[in-house]
Amino acid sequence: MEDDIAHCGPNGYLIAYGEKNCKNFYKPEIYDRFDELGKQFINCTGKCLIYNMELYLEKRAGDINCELIKEEGFHSHPKCYLDCGFCQVCKSNKYALLRAYDLKDFFSKEAIEQVYIVIKECGVFNCFY
Repeated sequence: MEDDIAHCGPNGYLIAYGEKNCKNFYKPEIYDRFDELGKQFINCTGKCLIYNMELYLEKRAGDINCELIKEEGFHSHPKCYLDCGFCQVCKSNKYALLRAYDLKDFFSKEAIEQVYIVIKECGVFNCFY
């Protein structure tokens, strides 16, 4: 997803977080670590997150606020993750997932909230044991 509609720049959510993570997950050295279910999750989640952001930007046409884009982006993560089967994928692909994420991204309030929602839904023991 390009930033040509939002104009939030290289430090805005779309580029600094969304594009960065999307590109990272599709790098062969990351993507190829996932089994078939994990690859389906990546493809589904990527489409879901992009679709939700495009819908949001369409609705906000002419009234773009970079902070609200970031909030909306993070807000869409749990639903996309859960709808795309994260609770199953985290069992069999936990090491691939750990290598795919940039761990410093988990230290924001928004990221902590989304992780909490997903883990609460999946069950903490479902993913890590």
